[in-house]
Amino acid sequence: MKMASGKARHRDLAEVTVEGGSITDISIVSAEKEDGAYLSMAEDIIPTIIDAQSADVDTISGATFSSTGIKNAVAQALEEAAK
Repeated sequence: MKMASGKARHRDLAEVTVEGGSITDISIVSAEKEDGAYLSMAEDIIPTIIDAQSADVDTISGATFSSTGIKNAVAQALEEAAK
């Protein structure tokens, strides 16, 4: 099992757990500057990323910036976990 963090807007945003080469969990670790309503909607992207096993998924309409931040943080964490 590997855990890696990804940054968005210069701060840790997501922690990704990879087991056996598969994404098994994504947690938001820091989002104090995110609007709670947008973040709540954006978190709907997490199961989509896990199902796709990739951060290359569509953003969440109505929470584009927040969901893009999560996607970017996950992509960065996956790169770190692959090392």
